[in-house]
Amino acid sequence: MTSVSILYGFGISVFLVFALVYVLKSIVRASDRDFATTERGAQIQGLLDERDRLLLNMKDLGFDHAVRKVSNEDRNDMEQQIRKDLAKVLQAIEEMGVEPDTPNRSGYEGV
Repeated sequence: MTSVSILYGFGISVFLVFALVYVLKSIVRASDRDFATTERGAQIQGLLDERDRLLLNMKDLGFDHAVRKVSNEDRNDMEQQIRKDLAKVLQAIEEMGVEPDTPNRSGYEGV
């Protein structure tokens, strides 16, 4: 055996050990994860995103009305629908035990 083949074999062995350790760590992390909490967090984040989207729609509607892109009647109808949707979202947020004015953590800059 040459020294090159010994070093080659050693390198492959080290690589396999590190790969095995990486896989085992991933399995342990996945098994420790509480999926109910993760799912609940995703639901809350989705509601916060929806809240911010509706608030942005309300703001845009006001701007569109100010520049006369939207008539008074259309504005009133759309604003009423947005308010109904927003009330449902805020109620759902409260039912999940979260304050409705909680900042959004997804990076979505709705307002």
